[in-house]
Amino acid sequence: MAWSLAALLLFWVIGAYNRLVRLRAQSITAFNSLEQAMAGLPMLIEANFSQAASDESSTEQARNALMVDVKRFADARRLARATPLAVASVDELAKAYQDLCCNWAKASALPDDLSTPNIAAALQANWDQMALLVQVARTDFNRRVQLYNDAIGQFPALLVASAAGLKPGQIFS
Repeated sequence: MAWSLAALLLFWVIGAYNRLVRLRAQSITAFNSLEQAMAGLPMLIEANFSQAASDESSTEQARNALMVDVKRFADARRLARATPLAVASVDELAKAYQDLCCNWAKASALPDDLSTPNIAAALQANWDQMALLVQVARTDFNRRVQLYNDAIGQFPALLVASAAGLKPGQIFS
């Protein structure tokens, strides 16, 4: 009888561990989709705002802010790619993305200037399409991380997660 209970407990622990690892892997896969959706944003900005304006206009300041944010966003993506569920890396990526979107909105609100590039309707449509893809991927990532976090928080699985060193993931806010 004791051997049967020990075997049952062992099989339960293995099953719980496999479930947690599978949910974690699904969260990481969802992050990869999110990261791929975000990859086009810096390319769009760099392709259209890489040339400096000839003066210190508000357009030049907006362009400079976008270029700084593109670099910060690229660094945050690289860090988050290495640790896709870590609190610090996902938070930094979320802040960098938010700053990039904010400066894009400021740049798109500037009046057209003949001496500097402006945000044409087609360019804005490309941005909106990419931002929509990011939003869909972000929703999927957050849902999967929440499922993983819920599984880790349940009582019996909590013991397995603690023993295996599995930590909760960070939601992309």
